[in-house]
Amino acid sequence: MFRPNDDHKQMSLFTSVSEMHPSVVRRLHDSWAPVFYEHVFCQIDEEPFSVLYSEDTGRPNFPINILVGLEILAAMHSYTVEQTLEQFNFNVQVRWALGVRGLWEYSLSERTIYEFRERLYQYALLNPGRECLIHQQFREISDHLMAYIGLTREEMRMDSTQIMSNIRRAGRLALSFDVLKQAIKACPVELLTPELLEVLEPSFKNNLLYKVKSREVPSRLREMLGLCATLLTIVAQHEELQGKREIELLARFFIEQAEYDEQVGVWKAREHEKGTTSGHLRSAYDEDATCRVKGNEVYVGYVANITETCADENPVQLITDYILEKNIVADTTMAKEALPHLAEQHGLKDLYVDGGYSGESVYETAANQDVSMHYTNMTGRETKKIPINEFIFDGDKVTHCPAGHPSDFSIYDKERDTILVHFNLETCKACPDRNRCPTSPNKEAHRLTITKKNRVAAETRDQLNDQEKHKENTSKRAAIEGTISCVKHDQGAGKLRVRGLNRSSVMFGFIAIGRNVKQLLRWRRGEKRRSLQDAERRRRKGFLPIPAAG
Repeated sequence: MFRPNDDHKQMSLFTSVSEMHPSVVRRLHDSWAPVFYEHVFCQIDEEPFSVLYSEDTGRPNFPINILVGLEILAAMHSYTVEQTLEQFNFNVQVRWALGVRGLWEYSLSERTIYEFRERLYQYALLNPGRECLIHQQFREISDHLMAYIGLTREEMRMDSTQIMSNIRRAGRLALSFDVLKQAIKACPVELLTPELLEVLEPSFKNNLLYKVKSREVPSRLREMLGLCATLLTIVAQHEELQGKREIELLARFFIEQAEYDEQVGVWKAREHEKGTTSGHLRSAYDEDATCRVKGNEVYVGYVANITETCADENPVQLITDYILEKNIVADTTMAKEALPHLAEQHGLKDLYVDGGYSGESVYETAANQDVSMHYTNMTGRETKKIPINEFIFDGDKVTHCPAGHPSDFSIYDKERDTILVHFNLETCKACPDRNRCPTSPNKEAHRLTITKKNRVAAETRDQLNDQEKHKENTSKRAAIEGTISCVKHDQGAGKLRVRGLNRSSVMFGFIAIGRNVKQLLRWRRGEKRRSLQDAERRRRKGFLPIPAAG
């Protein structure tokens, strides 16, 4: 049964600090704990979590705000559950930050933490169209922190990074064993053949994965696929087994990886074309994880898209939004999803990104939200032809070429969103720029088809060629790499301790909140960004003018 926790609002006569020395109490009140209590713990809205509990039956829940606050503290320091419990039970600062004023109050167990997480995971799984409960808390807490610190939100930067769940990369042979073993365990023993039961023996795994030679891998994989086919044949006769997760994973693996060799009469490994297996099953324990190749690196897992403030006057920068998806989802897709929310909630005007976000779809979404995109680079090769944006446009028509020659006619195709323009054949032949001109000749004229994609690419390229703009864009965007490094290495987001997209999204939400809380505490300590410190130092030495008051 859901019950909100308001006990912390009424101070008890006797607290855990009642018998402490006054100097120690002063140090406690000057520490991070009261800041966390006021600006994080008190901002947690428990009401949305009521959907996780019965309305009128069962024992009252453990206080939600304590559980959420504890998860945020754990995400700040990458604590395990055991370490989190130790901090809650024995650290006076942690208990004070969570509104617990007496050492005798609240007994918390590992099971309570795990059950709360499981409720969050199940809610996200059963309500795919609704916003994650932790993402709601992230928005509310972050809004409060940005208003409290007084951050400017009109300028932001965005970047993505690869995230791995709690799995290991496995080849097809190891994956076939993991999937088959799980499926065998899900079946009644009396249905299994002796060959299938042998898979459960410890020696089978040792001989299959650790003692096998490289030249033997193809033949052993064929054996494993044959065993998979045997088990699927047995399952096909028992409808009650077909809905089990382990059996469904086995069927998925078999469809993706096996094909029947009619000449030999055996199942063999399917040969895949390059770039067609990114969405295939990669782990028997995380069916959502996908594969992506970036440069020379192969990543298995998910991709996190992070947006944070970047105005020069901000003393610290906070994360304003995050999205976690399968890593085969493009940066442009996540940017299109984030832009309307960023513009509506934060009043975003300028967004600084790298070339992975360049494209017509993002450009149009940003334009619809009155957001200016600033790129540090862009995908695709740079052409030596004259840029499209040097042609003279009058609305949706081209009136003149870059050399000043008028067009014979220009037609706009609204359905295809393209412009077809013709120029005089003889005039173009005599033009000194004809070798650089993007038009192409035919018997009647020099013609050019201009798409919206061409115009967007030309405008972006023109922005990159402006040295001052490019320097500013790079400077604005670069620091997000430090934020990504912090959440991945200091807070454990590089390899999460959970598996599955829903679980990973929930835990990454706690990490994002934790990052913002760390920035809040940094600001309260009087620490400023290095660029601000350098600017103040230069002003004191007279190299920069002192800004006017007001």
